[in-house]
Amino acid sequence: MNASPHVLVAVLNWGLGHASRCHPLIEALLRRGCRVSLASDGEALALLRAEWPTLPAYELPSWGVRYPTRSMVWNMARQLPRLMQAMAAEHRALRALHRRHAFDLIVSDNRYGCYLPDCPSILLTHQLFVRSPWRWSEPLLHRVLHRLIARFDRCWVPDWPEPPGLSGALGHGPTALPVRYVGPLSRMAPCSEGRRKRHQLVAVLSGPEPQRSRFEALLTEQWLRLPLDGVLVQGLPQRHARTTLRPGLERVSFLPKGPLNELLCAGEVVVCRSGYSSLMDLAAIGARALLVPTPGQTEQEYLAGQLARTRCVAVQSQDALDLQAGWEEARRLSGFRQMPPGRPLLEAALDEVLPR
Repeated sequence: MNASPHVLVAVLNWGLGHASRCHPLIEALLRRGCRVSLASDGEALALLRAEWPTLPAYELPSWGVRYPTRSMVWNMARQLPRLMQAMAAEHRALRALHRRHAFDLIVSDNRYGCYLPDCPSILLTHQLFVRSPWRWSEPLLHRVLHRLIARFDRCWVPDWPEPPGLSGALGHGPTALPVRYVGPLSRMAPCSEGRRKRHQLVAVLSGPEPQRSRFEALLTEQWLRLPLDGVLVQGLPQRHARTTLRPGLERVSFLPKGPLNELLCAGEVVVCRSGYSSLMDLAAIGARALLVPTPGQTEQEYLAGQLARTRCVAVQSQDALDLQAGWEEARRLSGFRQMPPGRPLLEAALDEVLPR
């Protein structure tokens, strides 16, 4: 391998979580002297370019995932032919990029078409196993998923190796896949002890449309009627707007890493989806949280349910959202246990593919 290996980090555009959790990976690669290129599409590509303006960033074909109905299984089933076409298209795009730029390593965060037989390829995913509302379908879904994962030379899971970790049954279980646990990945830094909480509530939105917009509208409607001060972050990196909705309540389109970290640490309670990347961020800062799973997204419902049973965070369904009650409950609970600093598992995994 070259003295300065050229590494491509390809990221799924499914909300902002996949792009944000690759931040510590990109940092680690740069510390090792690697030449790093980025690839994604849509809002995720905009976030990567905003966070890493000096790195080459390439646009890949969009998966175009949307949630028009409340059933994730039905949404995915309807879009499956298009998703398979998108995977094939991103594979062709990757081959073209490789011919022009000669990568030494590819790390793909949940982009199942971003692998090459003539270049070491790693899949980064927290989901080795699928949760389905129809349990009888899970063995078939697992076989399909494992066949996609097996195209890669290695599979890195951003969680602790000891179950349940943060991912629970999604990321732990018997498998013949070449799995390596690299520890939770978050771009958030721990909050300083004794930090004053300046906001009663901080909301951070993410995820595919139209559910992101629906959640924002529901939150805003309730929040405007409540005496809770705070900030609502829309999660739209291609916009740059800041609006005062009423005294004590602001809405911002997007915040980069540093200001977002400061804001999360300044909030008494954080309200957000229960996507896995959001949970890693909340755990990194030890936040108290109100989690509202995306309706019909079984992965988020499972993760939120797992945490609800530990009584560390408040969980509500979107249909039954009561912002005042959720804020009060979250304040009474312990919140996330802050993750220890350092990423030795990630560094050890990198040592295997990029010897120092």
